[in-house]
Amino acid sequence: MKPTLTRALFVLLRRPTIFDPSELRTDVTGKVVRYLQDNGSAVEAGQPYVEVEAMKMIMPIKASESGKIIHNLSPGSVISAGDLLASLELKDPSKVKKIGTFDGTLDIDRTGLEIDTEKSVSNLLAGFNLDAEAVATQAFDGADADSATELVVNALNEFYRVESQFDGQIEGDVVRSLTKANADSLDVVISENLAHQQLNMRSQLVLGLIRQLDTYSDRFGTEIPDSIVEALDTLTTMKGRSYGEVSLAAGEKVREAKIPSFDIRLADLKAKLLDSETDLIQLSQSSTLSAGVDLLTNLFDDKDDKVRAAAIEVYTRRVYRTYK
Repeated sequence: MKPTLTRALFVLLRRPTIFDPSELRTDVTGKVVRYLQDNGSAVEAGQPYVEVEAMKMIMPIKASESGKIIHNLSPGSVISAGDLLASLELKDPSKVKKIGTFDGTLDIDRTGLEIDTEKSVSNLLAGFNLDAEAVATQAFDGADADSATELVVNALNEFYRVESQFDGQIEGDVVRSLTKANADSLDVVISENLAHQQLNMRSQLVLGLIRQLDTYSDRFGTEIPDSIVEALDTLTTMKGRSYGEVSLAAGEKVREAKIPSFDIRLADLKAKLLDSETDLIQLSQSSTLSAGVDLLTNLFDDKDDKVRAAAIEVYTRRVYRTYK
């Protein structure tokens, strides 16, 4: 059962029903014929205080307690079962039980509730109200590379699975389509709709997980795996304005992940500098070298004299390329 329905059912099931003897109500439907005591007069418990017409019959209604009666309606008024006919200023006011605000302290022991990160992520994606940023921050705590990868991939795919149904569609049309497709299991419709209603919170979770990927290599000593990159790439296909931030963040992370590691790029540049067919002047003017300028400085102290000389020449030509 989802959170919104749970809270609603809890309120309905737990709402107290306290009998208030100061309220004189009718249990029949009809109309008021006449009150049997003047407004403000005394009435005794068990004494008729009003006559009503119901099913073409005149019947009296008796007071349940003693007190001063205050008429609530006028003769001829149409009534339904449960309507308030009159109020009593009771002789014994202590018989009235009112619902008040509790301002004491509940004498119960505190019990901690431990929920693992995977369950927290699942609950948040289902629409439960949790701290999305805190859940994302703790996503990798105590996890190994495989479990962290599985958690992120499952979270990104679940977000896309739900939201892809609503992306570019009118929400009412989506709900109708879901209802038609799940006529025998409306819980599915409720679940999908409740999750979508918490889009902002779920988006914050996804954005938090994407930010956590910045620490993936340092934590686990390996590059971001292809399965995560594929899940991120799927998010970039979402076109709705509501998904703009998620789509942009996912796209940026995909581009970063597809760039070879520093060591690989350094080795490639070194091999290019050692290649006798490489034109160093052209290399210094290459538009693809913008990301390699920092790599060149790392080769200034290479143990190979030829690499050092070539790196310094290309770097100098690159930095001062506007001068003849």
